[in-house]
Formats: sequence, structure tokens, C-alpha cells
Amino acid sequence: MKWHKILFFILLVSMHTSVSAALVEIFNSGEISQTVTGQRFEFNNISAPFTDGKEAVLTLRARGNYSLGQAIEHIAVTMDNAVNPVSSVFTQIGNFDVDTADNILGIYGTEDTEWEINILLGSFFMDMYTADDSINLALDLSDFVDLSAMGETADQAYVSAVLSYNVIPVPATFWLLSLSILSVAYFKRNAYK
Repeated sequence: MKWHKILFFILLVSMHTSVSAALVEIFNSGEISQTVTGQRFEFNNISAPFTDGKEAVLTLRARGNYSLGQAIEHIAVTMDNAVNPVSSVFTQIGNFDVDTADNILGIYGTEDTEWEINILLGSFFMDMYTADDSINLALDLSDFVDLSAMGETADQAYVSAVLSYNVIPVPATFWLLSLSILSVAYFKRNAYK
């Protein structure tokens, strides 16, 4: 009856094993320099295979004239289906600024801040906008993101966008449960010998 204890241990471990989702990158703009105040960055026909119920994460990173407590210094993020747009106007995801950031990467002066935010895009939204396997993405800097306000560091202003799917791997509990079933079979077989 030793195998009962082993089976119980394996099942106990499998119930407490947590699995985190893996991010699969499908688009990376790299750092694109801001060259004018209130600039618009458009990324068209991004290859985005149908997500089939998967969430996505849009990681937005920027450096420029962004200040804490200044929501007017923001980036408006919009997205739309590339081949058959739902409308002629991109769908607004939201306005993002330093105060909504997940991470402040550096403050180099009162008018020069680098920050990052991870924006979760739900599975319904992603299914709708990846139905034709491509997506359009636009980042609109508000007119208050003033390039000249940065002074000597203006040449270091940039934005970048990374779009990743949230892919959940086969749960570890599945593999541990399989192992426990095989263990039971092995110990039962040896018990009859």
C-alpha cells in the first residue's frame, strides 16, 4: 500500500502547482524617435493571427515631455482591424500618461521622463480585431507632449510599442496528473508480481 502515499503526494503537489501565462511577441516597433510636438505614429497591417480567445498585452514605452500630475501630456492609443475596418475612425483604447504608468524608468529633468505601461487587451476585443489576421495600431501624442520643452535631450524622445499574445501553456497539473496515473499503474503491476 506504499503506492497510495506516493499517489497522494503527487496529487497534492499537482494541486498546488501554479502556471503562469507566457507572452508571445507578434509586433515590436523598436524605439522610434519623436521629431515633432504632438506626433502621430501609425503601424499598419501588423501581422496578428486570429487570437482565438487569447488576451493580448500592449507594452507602451515612451520618453519625452511627460510630467507627473499632467494628464494632458498623454499618448492616445487606438487600434482597428486592418483589412475590414469596423469604422473609418480607429477604436480608442485609452489615454495613457506617467500617472497611469506601471513603471517609471527614469526622470531626467522636470520636462524629461521615461515610462512604461502594460495594457491588457481582452480576448473578445482581440478576436474582433484579428479576424483578418492583421491589425492597425496608432499612438497619438497629445499637443502638450512638447518636444522643445526637453531642451538638450530632445533628440532622446521616443515611443515604442510591443504587442504580445498571452498564451497559456498546457497546465503543469495535467502532466503531474498523468505522472500519477502512470505511477499507480506501475505500482499496481509490481504489486501483483
